[in-house]
Amino acid sequence: MILGLPRIFGTMILLYFAQRGVAYHMGLFDTRAASGALTRNEWVTVLGWLDLAIIEVGRFFAIRYLMLGEARAALQPSITVALRYLPYFAYTLSMLAVIFYADRIVADAWAGTLRAATGMAILAIEPLLMPWAVSAATDGPIRHPGQSVWMVGRWYTWALALFFLGRLPIMALHDDLSGWPGGQEPWIAWAGLAAESVTVGLMATIIPALSVRIVAQLGTGRRADRRAAVARPAVATH
Repeated sequence: MILGLPRIFGTMILLYFAQRGVAYHMGLFDTRAASGALTRNEWVTVLGWLDLAIIEVGRFFAIRYLMLGEARAALQPSITVALRYLPYFAYTLSMLAVIFYADRIVADAWAGTLRAATGMAILAIEPLLMPWAVSAATDGPIRHPGQSVWMVGRWYTWALALFFLGRLPIMALHDDLSGWPGGQEPWIAWAGLAAESVTVGLMATIIPALSVRIVAQLGTGRRADRRAAVARPAVATH
């Protein structure tokens, strides 16, 4: 089951590195200010959305690899599965759009605060939606976010902690590296772009692996709860 992850990891690195190479040759890393401009340049906007799409599509196939355990099945999702996953995909991109366009939504002085708040909201909400995302990617039984929230239930604190520890360091490193090549010597800039591409590979594999692990544990926990309830002797009343 894990054998498919190196393929996704390598593919994500290559795709992202190629895209960043195009950005470099377009001069978008000539200065640090240019590399951090986000929506100030139309090409930065286009390439930025391409970044997000690469990561999210990679996560989709990583979930399928992990759940189905067979490469051919994972790479051939049905139209039904694609349509089921689309709302979760749209939700993810909408949250990321707030971060991406924060300087257009609010004044520049508040953009950083909005980005930080949205990032924390993503971290807080994502564990509740993991069963929905995994189920949608594999045509499973969880049909909407409400079911997903119910399934997580009292296991939320555990899921949040695991997700927080697994995702936050990678995301923080990716954010630090994304603007670092700007204005550097070419060999330093290319090394930075390569390192950033590795973090994308990690995001496209480790985060889905955490999702699948948490969902599997939730299923075990629910079954254990039911077994305990059945085994528990009734309390006599008088």
